[in-house]
Amino acid sequence: MALSQKKSEPLWIWKVWDRASGQLVDWECGGRDKATCERLIEPLTRWRTRLYCTDDYAVYDVLLPVGQRYAGKDETHGVERDNARPAALAGPLPTSLHRGLEN
Repeated sequence: MALSQKKSEPLWIWKVWDRASGQLVDWECGGRDKATCERLIEPLTRWRTRLYCTDDYAVYDVLLPVGQRYAGKDETHGVERDNARPAALAGPLPTSLHRGLEN
């Protein structure tokens, strides 16, 4: 889910869902970049995650263990559906929040 700091630098909320329970496990806020993805993945190692279901974003190939990644919308539809919900309910971000995100 992308929140906009500036149109040229969107702010993303990365989410980790447990496929079995449908519960949010963890999240990270930052750019759509390797550094943010690393911050998200690092705590997951303690749970010995066996399968990561992702979209086709290239950084996952670099950071996730070989053979433990499945890329496809058929396994990410839950998080995609959740990403649409807050944006539809909240509407545009207030100006004060935009200013806070720029710092």
